[in-house]
Amino acid sequence: MNDLFLETLVMSSDEDQPIIHDLIVGFSESTRNLVIQIETRDYERGETRINVSATVAKEDAYRLGKRLGTPLTSLPSFITDCMDDYRKIVNANLYDLQDCFKAILDALVSEHCRYKVC
Repeated sequence: MNDLFLETLVMSSDEDQPIIHDLIVGFSESTRNLVIQIETRDYERGETRINVSATVAKEDAYRLGKRLGTPLTSLPSFITDCMDDYRKIVNANLYDLQDCFKAILDALVSEHCRYKVC
């Protein structure tokens, strides 16, 4: 599991369910790379796991910030703000989070920013 800092919650699934999905953007504590991930919390089992994660190397994240005119440390909140249409979805489900994740990756591609998915 990635420990993130400067993380922002892009969107979350319906919190009234026993399994919650969160789409989070932040920086890895260990590598300082930009990380976009979907995390699942199962309250009945007491488990948290990462479903999918995309990583942008810190050098590429820095270049992305320069192209977008935003400081590197503001990239997570900048990305979150750009996904405002997805954040307005009421009672979002995992598919909505996956669509938003894909929209973020598509935006990275359009900005010529490399990433790795795992």
